[in-house]
Amino acid sequence: MTSIANRIRKTYILMSFYTISVMVAIVLLLNEELEKATLDRNFSEEKEFVASHYGLESPYAWEAGDIDIVFVPANYSDSVALPSIFDGLGFPYMGEVEKNDHTYLVNIGGESAGKFYIAKDISRLEAREMIFDGVLLLVSLLTLGGSLILSQVSSRRIIRPLRDLARSIKGTAVKENMPRLQTQYSDCELQAIADVFNQFLNELETFIKREQAFVNLASHELRTPIAVITGALDVLERRAQLQEKDAATLMRIRQANKEMERNVKVLLMMAQKSEEGEGRQVVSIPGLVEEVLEDLYEDYPVYTRVDLEITRKVTLSTNSVMAKMIIRNIVQNALQHTDDNIVIHITPEKIAVTDAGSGLAPELLDALSNGRELTHYRSGLNGFGLYIVSIMCSRLGWRLTAENHSDAGSTISVIYA
Repeated sequence: MTSIANRIRKTYILMSFYTISVMVAIVLLLNEELEKATLDRNFSEEKEFVASHYGLESPYAWEAGDIDIVFVPANYSDSVALPSIFDGLGFPYMGEVEKNDHTYLVNIGGESAGKFYIAKDISRLEAREMIFDGVLLLVSLLTLGGSLILSQVSSRRIIRPLRDLARSIKGTAVKENMPRLQTQYSDCELQAIADVFNQFLNELETFIKREQAFVNLASHELRTPIAVITGALDVLERRAQLQEKDAATLMRIRQANKEMERNVKVLLMMAQKSEEGEGRQVVSIPGLVEEVLEDLYEDYPVYTRVDLEITRKVTLSTNSVMAKMIIRNIVQNALQHTDDNIVIHITPEKIAVTDAGSGLAPELLDALSNGRELTHYRSGLNGFGLYIVSIMCSRLGWRLTAENHSDAGSTISVIYA
């Protein structure tokens, strides 16, 4: 993931490089054009000098320290000795010639009066041009270095307010009354972000209050019928008019009512994100499995369909109600989705329930494999669903995994180690 600071630095450097490149290209082009114009003017002046002082009727040859000039009239039939610099050059010709570690700019051209051969030594000019090019390169490198430093400073100054804003947002805990972000920013964009986030917090607080009101109402509405059932069971017991089988049925109803009361208490505690009632006890995992099988005995032939494999007795310090709810849901799901036997394998690291059913949906397996929340897969299990089971596992610090078998069935594992 690329940071905004890196993008700013790269953009700044690329713009500087582009600007310097264009500037250098323009300077070099102008320098070449100026050099060419100057040399062309010098050649014209040399031709005018020859024509005005010596005439154009007879051959003329002149050699100085940095220039060679030869003029051959148009009607001149004898051969004229030319300096070696002109050897092998065609007519007309204009360009640079390297000879004896010197650079000459040669211009061979014709007029109605005759042919001019001009060679000008530009070695010193070339040396100065190299110095100029070196200075230009050095200035360009220094400018790029300054741009790099300036990009670092600028990106930090630009990003600092964004990081401060992100730090403020990250430090905002979700609760009933959340602190608002300060909106006194010098940049209107940051102020707009802070205003929008504060508006989001207002909406979130409204949602939290509405959710808490719903949970409180649900707490009352769920506990009231449980209390009524408990009271009715107490009345029936005090009458002592029940036969032995009815008394056993009444005891089972009381146990189921207590189980439902504990489940409701745990679910409400989870909904309220409260630590109250989340006390830990030392529980036996095989013991919880035995209790779950006994509870499911009325609905499923658990003792003929369930193979219990225990490698070693496992005891944990955890919330027994949550742990039992987790085990009950995954075992009940396995029993419900296949008529074959299921295997419950208990190790010191995990409890795994294997069935021979149709397997789990691919999206469920993908979510569990990648550790994503199961907010969109609430119907994966019977009862409270895979969503509730995953929440309870997360609350206990456990991990829920699943895999489909190549032939048939699947294995759901709760890893508590």
